[in-house]
Amino acid sequence: MDPSSLQYQWTTSLVEPVEGSFSSSFVNGQSISTREGVTGGYYLWVLAKDVLANKKISRSNVFNLDNIAPAITILGDNPVNITVGDTYVDAGATAIDNIDGDITSEISVTTNLNVNVAGTYTVTYNVSDNALNEATEVIRTVNVNPDNPIIADGLVFHLDAAAITGLNHGNKISQWNDLSSSNKILNQGTDSKRPVFEEGTLNGNNAAKFNSSSSNEMQLNSNLVVSNEVTYIIVANTTINSFFYEGITSGNGAKIGKWGTEKFFIRLVPGGNSDDTLSWPLGNDVGIIYVQRDSNNKVDVAFNGGTFNRLFGNDAHSGNVIITRIGTGADSGQFINGYIAEFIAYDRLLTSQERQNIEQHLQQKWLE
Repeated sequence: MDPSSLQYQWTTSLVEPVEGSFSSSFVNGQSISTREGVTGGYYLWVLAKDVLANKKISRSNVFNLDNIAPAITILGDNPVNITVGDTYVDAGATAIDNIDGDITSEISVTTNLNVNVAGTYTVTYNVSDNALNEATEVIRTVNVNPDNPIIADGLVFHLDAAAITGLNHGNKISQWNDLSSSNKILNQGTDSKRPVFEEGTLNGNNAAKFNSSSSNEMQLNSNLVVSNEVTYIIVANTTINSFFYEGITSGNGAKIGKWGTEKFFIRLVPGGNSDDTLSWPLGNDVGIIYVQRDSNNKVDVAFNGGTFNRLFGNDAHSGNVIITRIGTGADSGQFINGYIAEFIAYDRLLTSQERQNIEQHLQQKWLE
């Protein structure tokens, strides 16, 4: 045999290939690689010649080539949200391979989950088939949320319609108590201007319904004033040109809300014309509006857990931040037509983890 004559090729046919179709050489005694990127029954054909150029073509038995990786399908929710101390039972995943079939039992699962510490964790699923093709790794996110993410540190105002007690569905709300250590009390002495208590309206939770045609609003017993860093988290909606609160009762009072039908409007500090607007992304739906002012008096807003938008052209926006009443802006006819579910205020910035914990809590509570 002439060693230099050795050539091979792979085909799916039992028909012997012609000599001219061989183009891959190999060395006697060394391995021959299978075809890449193909799956199915393939035959190995080998061409050899002796020193007189007499040829011999031989065929192997069929090789069932497999170059397709299995697919993992995650079961259950992703992400999963639980509370610190909860028992976590993973919903698992399935794995199917084109040749080996159901190989779910071969899935390897790894996780860094600690149900006793708040944070974001992962559960990771991997599997390979008998041909060692590795599936694309699949990851489930598990959010372990604090038992009470509305932390007390820096909390200066907290209205929660879900915590209102002693009323039946359809009753008017004459008093709404602040849950923070500030112990503010909101009142409305005029029956026709009182918002309505609705039981189980928002995701099974109680809510305060404000009607613009009835000029519904509630007054704080004393102004809430924050002088430096501030964070507002408002869970609410409105269908018309109106505002969720005002600071001081004048035409240029502070306010946050909806300008027209398509703009978010903010005047964080009373007085002057220091206003800003951007597109309103919530439609008429209840959503989470997150506003913060940092130690440099730069102001940002985010909606429903999204990224921050810098306001006021990156200019500093200093001065006392004030809340006088809720349900209206400073000008006549700016009463909201919708719900105020929760209103949270801090006299500091929240960390990214604190923000995430609170917004996840509010999403689950009011929006999901």
